[in-house]
Amino acid sequence: MPAAEAAPKAKAAAIRALEIDPSLAAAETSLATAKFNYDWDWAGAEEGFKKAIQLDPSYSTAYQRYSLYFSAMGKSEDSFEQIKKARELEPLSVSINTGLGWRLYLAREYDRAIVQLRETLEMDPSSEWAHLNLGQAYEQKGQFGLAIEELQKAVELSHSSPLTISALAHAEARSGNHAAAGKLLTQLETLSKKQYVSPFYVAIVYLGLGKNEAAMNWLEKAYTDRSNGLVFLKVEPELDPLRTNPRFIALQNRLNFPN
Repeated sequence: MPAAEAAPKAKAAAIRALEIDPSLAAAETSLATAKFNYDWDWAGAEEGFKKAIQLDPSYSTAYQRYSLYFSAMGKSEDSFEQIKKARELEPLSVSINTGLGWRLYLAREYDRAIVQLRETLEMDPSSEWAHLNLGQAYEQKGQFGLAIEELQKAVELSHSSPLTISALAHAEARSGNHAAAGKLLTQLETLSKKQYVSPFYVAIVYLGLGKNEAAMNWLEKAYTDRSNGLVFLKVEPELDPLRTNPRFIALQNRLNFPN
């Protein structure tokens, strides 16, 4: 559902949980996540993640989410420190191990990301997120055949989620197969008539096709929708073609990231 619809419900539930029990680290983490994903309240989110960890230092999800916050802010080493704390608490968590791979990807440590995500898939070959992130890492290295293979698995395992369709379309376009990317874009448009599809995902496809101004139009729609993909505006490698685009710079300034 659109963030504008989901965010108030998420926040209300987390606040109600904290009213019932102020010591709940899970509720504090959920509230901080809503501030991060939807409100773009960077200071409030960080304060909430710190408070959650103080409430329960053994709650791995708090470290995992705090790590994601640091990744979005471009603080890779701080992000790695927090995700490693989460992994020490739950070394066999597929989610946390995939998360480490994705954070390595966002830090442009593609070789390390590939090793980490392959190891995660040995733990659970059915992890759609691990296949997705592995495909994205391969794509950034220009290994399009491997990328497309992994992203096709992610699409299949996710039952054609908009996120995975978007990622596959981007890789197909980057590989030169614009016809396949166009078909996937049509698939996203068809899907949008039945369920919510974030404009951010459509923007990613247009970026793969080299249509930067169309991508910016969709990113500005994503801003209006408060799409949570925008929290990674500073660090997502797929957005690199826009780094010097005045509209992109203006959009990033509107998110008011900390220096």
